[in-house]
Amino acid sequence: MRQARQLALEVALLDLDLPDSSGRDTFLRARAEAPALPIVVMTGIDDEAIGLEAVRHGIQDYLIKGQTTGRQTARSIANAIERKRSERGGSNRRKRAATGARQALKEKVRERTADLFGSLTGVAG
Repeated sequence: MRQARQLALEVALLDLDLPDSSGRDTFLRARAEAPALPIVVMTGIDDEAIGLEAVRHGIQDYLIKGQTTGRQTARSIANAIERKRSERGGSNRRKRAATGARQALKEKVRERTADLFGSLTGVAG
C-alpha cells in the first residue's frame, strides 16, 4: 500500500484473500493507506457479506470472484473512479459553502457588534 502514495494510481482492484491480509482487515488497511483512491474489492462467493461491508466503509464497489466478466469488471472500475470523483466534487462544494457561510456569519457579527457598540456609546454605526 505504501507504493500507492508514490504512484499516480486511478483505482485499486483489491483481492480480499491475500497471503498477508484477508477479509475486513484488507479493505480497512487499504482505505486507511489510500483514502482518496477509488477501491474495488474482489471477494469469494462465501464472502459476499464482507463485500457489502466494504462498501459501507467507503469502498466504491465489490465483485464476486468467478461471477464477473471482463466487461463487468471494467464497468465496475470505471464507475468506482467516477463515484470517487463525484464524492470529491461534492466535498469541495460543501467546503466552499461552509466557508461562505462562515464569512457571512463573521460579517453579521461585526455589523451587530458595531451596532451594539454604537448604541452603548451613542455613536451611530
